[in-house]
Amino acid sequence: MKPSSLFPWIAGALALVGSVSGCRCDGGSVNRTEAELQATPSSLSFEACPSADENGNPVKDVFPDVQRFTLSNLGKVAGTISSIEVTGTDPDVAQVFTIPADARPTSVEGSGSVEVPVQFAPKKRGDIRGLLTLDDGLPDTEPITVSLIGTGANLPGQPTAKVAFEGTAGAGNFQDCDPTVLANCAPQWPDTFYDESAVLEFRVRSEGCPTLKVTGVELIPGFGQDPSKVEFAFESGFVPPTAATPATLNTVDGAVLPIRVAFRPQRDPSFPNDGQRYGTLRITTNDPNDITGTPGVLDIPLAGLGKTVTVYASPTACNFSDPNDSCGFPSKVADKAQVRIGNAGAAPIKVKSLTWVNSGQGGRFTLGGTSVMDQVIPVGGTVTQEVLHADAPLFVSDELKIIAVDAANPAQEAGELRVTFYGGNLPCLETEPVDMLSFQNATTELTIQPVKIKNAATRNGTACGALIINAVAVDAPNVFFSVVAPLLQPGTQVPPGGDVTATVQYKKPISGGSQTGILRIQTNDPDFGPEPWKVITLYSQSPLDQIPVAVLKGPGGQETQMTVSLASLPGTPKQLQVSGTSSYDPVTSGGNKAVAQYQFGITHKPPNTTGVTLENNGIKTTQGTALLTVDPGVATDYYEVQMRVFDDVGQASANMAKLKIYVVP
Repeated sequence: MKPSSLFPWIAGALALVGSVSGCRCDGGSVNRTEAELQATPSSLSFEACPSADENGNPVKDVFPDVQRFTLSNLGKVAGTISSIEVTGTDPDVAQVFTIPADARPTSVEGSGSVEVPVQFAPKKRGDIRGLLTLDDGLPDTEPITVSLIGTGANLPGQPTAKVAFEGTAGAGNFQDCDPTVLANCAPQWPDTFYDESAVLEFRVRSEGCPTLKVTGVELIPGFGQDPSKVEFAFESGFVPPTAATPATLNTVDGAVLPIRVAFRPQRDPSFPNDGQRYGTLRITTNDPNDITGTPGVLDIPLAGLGKTVTVYASPTACNFSDPNDSCGFPSKVADKAQVRIGNAGAAPIKVKSLTWVNSGQGGRFTLGGTSVMDQVIPVGGTVTQEVLHADAPLFVSDELKIIAVDAANPAQEAGELRVTFYGGNLPCLETEPVDMLSFQNATTELTIQPVKIKNAATRNGTACGALIINAVAVDAPNVFFSVVAPLLQPGTQVPPGGDVTATVQYKKPISGGSQTGILRIQTNDPDFGPEPWKVITLYSQSPLDQIPVAVLKGPGGQETQMTVSLASLPGTPKQLQVSGTSSYDPVTSGGNKAVAQYQFGITHKPPNTTGVTLENNGIKTTQGTALLTVDPGVATDYYEVQMRVFDDVGQASANMAKLKIYVVP
């Protein structure tokens, strides 16, 4: 490639994103019989935590940000990459932006492409820019460049937990919890009728640079309340983290831990009518801040009001296709049901509205006879509403929502209830796996596993109907688990005895740890719906992959600095060996493992010296030692060697080990 100056791009690189800065063009060649390489995108943006805090102290458990570009060959013959270089005004730019050794491209097949990961591991806060240049060694082609823009995050240098909670159930309007101000950290469930439920979601996130480890999540009953009555409970499928299997969250992933808590008030003699219920959500982390009296423990008060339902209905469900279900009549009447709506309160009520949740499924379910809308129901009295069914083979269901109010004061609610109706041949949903999909100890960054969704041919001797799949999705937010192509479209039908497959992908974070998710399969099978539908828990637990530690020593085991006599160095040239073999890669469960690569560099040498070299200077190598050749004519200054190490997945050490070598005659 033609030589070019290193930094004319600074003023214009950002304006040229997606244009020629990431492309080697051939003047509009159509046939492209030669190699023609292109990088897409031509600019990458990064944000990661610095490896040192504001006082220069190393920060544990921080991880590089990884972004990727695609190197494509638009030509028909293979293109080669002879060198890859990162340049910039910052002297550390080549150590801050790196490509793992096993991912450095050397060639691209004709009409092919390779994905290239770039890691950003800043040493300090603030912005740093670099230019990645790929050279094919040919004199007549332009360079391929990718602009690198990184930000060392201005975040606390210690694990820092933040919790947000939903202000209104199901609305997604989250607000941060400040445990030092009770009014700002007091989620309130909506008033909920006994034996019904409402759900609020909490989200734990990291706001510090090191990895936040959530080591416990538990619900504690309110003071004085019967602990056997589970009135605040985790929603189905949630797996609480533990000290042995912590949930790990870091700012690189931007991940949160969603915690969905259901309020299910139950009747209690202590509360003969309406009753306030209390509880505590306790979240334990490695956050050392003493927020509410105990470091690492955050207690969030829970409160909800349980209410007595005045209106009731009988029956609460009707299956028109079941010959044994009389649907409110003394004996079965084909395609007809009657629902008695009653008043169990102390004052007259009336029916405010009767509506179908799913619009009656296109006419399959309709209201018949005389409407009970606006009819007053005296205390202890009932009214009867007729429901009709239009028979068809395909199984469907719908809910009739009934809302009642006080007859004298329509603004005062008297309860809401739903009666479920079914019609058609029942489907028979089964899944493989049944209730948990495990990605235990995944070793690659991306792992996929299938979930087979089946419709049995028969159940209990009865033929099954068609299964309709309306949605297969992972509860958001979740950066670790997702459903990937081929996707199942809403309305997918599975005949009796058939099956389809959904594919779930797990993205392993650098930090490892425990991750959970919820896969919900929405179908027309009433045994698994409506909410929470068919739930499969997604789970992974991987060891924490910690950052390696660089340790650089002189020939006598000296660290940081040493003095050597030129006369003691035998032979010519004068050489001494520095070693990084004491470097290590920590293992969470105890002990260490060897690092994979070493990168030595010489950062200072006396002025006017000649013949000074460092073996493998600036090159990543598996060799853990390097020979430093000094100038025998200079004995009044010092040399400085630095070293960074890398683990088996390309993570760079947070520290740069340095050794000053003073020479004397």
